[in-house]
Amino acid sequence: MLNRLSGEDSVGDAAKAIRGIPNDQPSATNRYLYYPDHLVCMPNPKRGIFSNLYTLLSEPIFSGVLSKLFAETWVAERSSNTRDESVGSFISRRYGAPVADNLVSALYHGIYAGDIYNLSARTLMPRFWYLEKRDTADGHGINIELLELITKSRSLLSFDTVRLMNRMIKDDSGNKESFAFLQRQMSKTSIYSFVRGLGQLNDFLLDYLKSNANVTLRPNTKVEKLEFDSSNRKFSVSTSSQPSSSKEFDYTICTLSPAVLAQFLQPSEYADTTKSVPSTSLISSLENGCPKSVNVMVVNLYYQNPNLPIPRGFGYLIPRSVPVEQNPERALGVIFASETTGPRGPKDAFVEIIDLPKQQKEGEEDPELDPDLVRRLMEQGTKQRIQVGQDTASGTKLAVMIGGHWWSGWKEEDLPDEQTAIEMAKSVIQRHLKVTEEPMLAKARLQREAIPQYQVGYRDAMARIHQNLVKDYEGRIKVLGPWWQGGVGVNDCVKSARETSRRIREAWDDQTGLEDYVGEEKWVLVDRRTNVQVLDPLQVR
Repeated sequence: MLNRLSGEDSVGDAAKAIRGIPNDQPSATNRYLYYPDHLVCMPNPKRGIFSNLYTLLSEPIFSGVLSKLFAETWVAERSSNTRDESVGSFISRRYGAPVADNLVSALYHGIYAGDIYNLSARTLMPRFWYLEKRDTADGHGINIELLELITKSRSLLSFDTVRLMNRMIKDDSGNKESFAFLQRQMSKTSIYSFVRGLGQLNDFLLDYLKSNANVTLRPNTKVEKLEFDSSNRKFSVSTSSQPSSSKEFDYTICTLSPAVLAQFLQPSEYADTTKSVPSTSLISSLENGCPKSVNVMVVNLYYQNPNLPIPRGFGYLIPRSVPVEQNPERALGVIFASETTGPRGPKDAFVEIIDLPKQQKEGEEDPELDPDLVRRLMEQGTKQRIQVGQDTASGTKLAVMIGGHWWSGWKEEDLPDEQTAIEMAKSVIQRHLKVTEEPMLAKARLQREAIPQYQVGYRDAMARIHQNLVKDYEGRIKVLGPWWQGGVGVNDCVKSARETSRRIREAWDDQTGLEDYVGEEKWVLVDRRTNVQVLDPLQVR
């Protein structure tokens, strides 16, 4: 995969495309929450036991947390009839409302821009959901279950994760060097991107697809009609570029929302009566099972001053419990973007892998190279390789995220425009970080319906859609992407895409991409010492 994405033949060249931040860097170790009126660095091993203990005992955000953690063992299990509940309800019940409102809500602001009292615990916290009732005989709580796994050197992984890992090893067995390289890189990396940003992933994929003779790309072409003929199990697709004709295909892959898919499948009054018509059950499951989404305003600020009074780290998140006077803009969090792009590189160069003598020479001649990086690399030896970061100018970059679930129900005209959003972001930075300088550059962009919200009952809703898709379209419609997979990350999308291509290649028409939502979750115990994998014998029946 790395070779394909890099457009090069060797694993060494593939490294040029990936920009990883090592696990020991501040952006990997230092994560902050803002509460109630200042930044709080979250405990981590690098800070040491005494510093972490002081933070836990002195910061208001952790008030009562330790006692609730110890008391979790004696909390009663949920009812066996409970199919799902919100993240906020689950955490409040097991660990107390302060943990939910002060800590967990901030995390879900950063990932989903969502309200923990609407998001599904079973979908977004599946391991915790499972562990609560894993051992019903003893019923000794989630924390004890986790402690037992750690002491026995075991990992508890979902069945689909283990299945994917085993398939990847098998599929990539002919390219062991590439797979081993990927494992080494990711084991040392906390954050990764590409040299020109994540958009470079799209560029690589687009170039690769264009090079395949059996791939036809039709950008900016509106699909007018999608119909299925059950007699030959083929789809006919009519597009805006060909109003008088259509083409036939064996499969349809949908990455749009369930509600949009329902619109495409709804027959018009001019529909071909010889084609199959979707059942009312399918249309209803798509329309009623569609998760809502939220709008997020992302404001990027660039300051010429590289030494602003900002702590080293990834950034900070803002919990729902912060007083409104400390966050009237309803910001979700701030990313210290200068920390996540790596050391700056020489002018007009995205990346270069060079030996240290050359690096030392360039470091002496080019003042834009990070001198600390040069010195650190020189201390490591004479044959190290360097990946250069994205930035080519000194300064400080910040990204402010505003809105999300706080704007749910707002009309379009109520949302802030670009200039208003920039002023809001500057106010957040001034109040929280005491930065009074004006940014040299500022850009705001409203990401409309950017992040699906996996509400309570999401899993059962997806199971119903799967069953109806198989019944009405014989498994010829596959779905993937954030709307369907219960995850919004790039990794989730890559995983879904890989599995979808396998389903089509193998003609697994009983699978739509939602089949794992049917029935109870399966869990696998993996022995970290021997890598022996067994289905968890205690899993809920």
